Amino acid sequence: MATAIKETPVLKGEAARRFLKTIRENEQKKVPKADYDRAKEAYKNFKVVCSPCG
Repeated sequence: MATAIKETPVLKGEAARRFLKTIRENEQKKVPKADYDRAKEAYKNFKVVCSPCG
């Protein structure tokens, strides 16, 4: 039998402030083209492996 998944905790206080600060700092950053291309290729490979046969 599978293990139950715990509920995601709610961030409060300083942890919530740090999280929001990090999100805001990273929102406008562009992903390098090489990383984007590598992720796109991995996605295409994953689709092939995980697609139903027939």
